[in-house]
Amino acid sequence: MSKRAYKTYTKEFKVEAVRLAKESDQPMTQVARKLGLRVNQIYKWTKQLEEKRGDAFSGKQMTTDIGFE
Repeated sequence: MSKRAYKTYTKEFKVEAVRLAKESDQPMTQVARKLGLRVNQIYKWTKQLEEKRGDAFSGKQMTTDIGFE
């Protein structure tokens, strides 16, 4: 049996996925499916952005404003 490799996503992809899920008229499940993600992954990334804001996804300063306050 071989181990399945984890997919890695860029910080920009994660931020954009969260933005699309929040701003889209479509249900989050459809947005996740179109991006090839599990809906739980978008929820996880959303939580990370809310908690860490600019430090989410690598500790570097986030350059994209996604509207969290």
